[in-house]
Amino acid sequence: MTLFLIIIGGTLLLQFLFVWWNLRQFPRLAHVEKNRTNPSLSILIPARDEADRIEACLLSILNQTMLPSEILVLNDNSSDETAYIVKELAKRYPIITLLEGKPLEQGWLGKSYACHQLALAAKYNWYLFLDADV
Repeated sequence: MTLFLIIIGGTLLLQFLFVWWNLRQFPRLAHVEKNRTNPSLSILIPARDEADRIEACLLSILNQTMLPSEILVLNDNSSDETAYIVKELAKRYPIITLLEGKPLEQGWLGKSYACHQLALAAKYNWYLFLDADV
């Protein structure tokens, strides 16, 4: 019985040393400064009748540690105050731009056409498409 306990204890000690060694090998992440800009990211948001959600969406993006280079919001023929809310936020935050959606072309569906327009207007290499309820 004593031999069995010694073997169990030795095994547990080896496991502990292995975990301790692994923890010491983990890389340390560098501290990131708040409001640091990522130079190649465009956040693209198609919005139709999103007045209840668009402000919270945009403010949550602006509160991130890394800011995108631009935030493009396409007003896709909204019948509510979506465009007005985005324009007001754009006055305070110059990285926000409001685009007015074009009439739907033949062969396109609504949201995919809005995303296509946003991609054509984006200036940077990386696109992140978001919905206003994100």
